[in-house]
Amino acid sequence: MELEVGVLDWLSVETVPVFVADETPPWLNFGGGDSRVYQHSDGWGAMTGASIGVNFWPKHVFKGYVIRTGFMSHAMKYDTKLDSGTVYDSVSHTQRELYAMIGSMERWGAFTISGGIGLGYDLNKESRCYKGSSAVLQRDKFADGDCDEIQLGVPSSGVALASVTPFTYPWEILARFSLGVTID
Repeated sequence: MELEVGVLDWLSVETVPVFVADETPPWLNFGGGDSRVYQHSDGWGAMTGASIGVNFWPKHVFKGYVIRTGFMSHAMKYDTKLDSGTVYDSVSHTQRELYAMIGSMERWGAFTISGGIGLGYDLNKESRCYKGSSAVLQRDKFADGDCDEIQLGVPSSGVALASVTPFTYPWEILARFSLGVTID
């Protein structure tokens, strides 16, 4: 869901709420991630936060190419669990991200389809790293700032870690796809 309003022929403003739709999203488990990592909203119910943006349209608002800029803030909580369902490790992170995107929008009467790609930078860059390389992880033994990611311990007989940040952290590659209805 999003709300975007044309302010001038070449300028629009928007707000987009961010929701957690699933506890076990595929991107946390993509590429060898651990299936025991879960995410939850640390905001109001399923809503983790929102973004606010200012968009520049070279030709006309809601038609053709667009340069999107904005700020996004959302709070997430990540857990790893034992097979019994008991929480093994947990961390919260509030992402405050400035972003810029390039995209386009096509319009057929009142209906629209749009997409875009861009980059964001997390202004609230945090690190949470386990110390050393002991045979068994010891919870509450962290070395902040050493690994440039946010790590969670995963229950295992040996050292097992899961990262909840992308490999480009604090940078993030963004993609967007929207179907919409306009009201003139």
